[in-house]
Amino acid sequence: MAKHHKGNKTPAAQHTNTAQSAVASAWQKATTGIGAIASLVQSDVSVVTLPNLDNDQVTALDKAEQNHAKRSAAIQAEVEALEKRLQAEEVRWDKEKERLQAALRRARG
Repeated sequence: MAKHHKGNKTPAAQHTNTAQSAVASAWQKATTGIGAIASLVQSDVSVVTLPNLDNDQVTALDKAEQNHAKRSAAIQAEVEALEKRLQAEEVRWDKEKERLQAALRRARG
């Protein structure tokens, strides 16, 4: 049976070397895998075109603002037409009222 000395660090050093080599091996495999994937992605970059979301969103906002402006203008035109009709009705009523009041005065008088 072998004696173990408190000051003997050899087994821990061997464990550290084994762990370091396992990490180094895993790192090597990972970086090799990333390199293989990166080469595939780089060749496809010229083919893939991602949408420019900022421009698409701005375009959608511009379209919505234009639609709102058209609808608002149409409603404003309706309001103006109603105001014009209201003024015409007021003129008509004033004339009718005056005519009826004159007829009432003649009947009383």
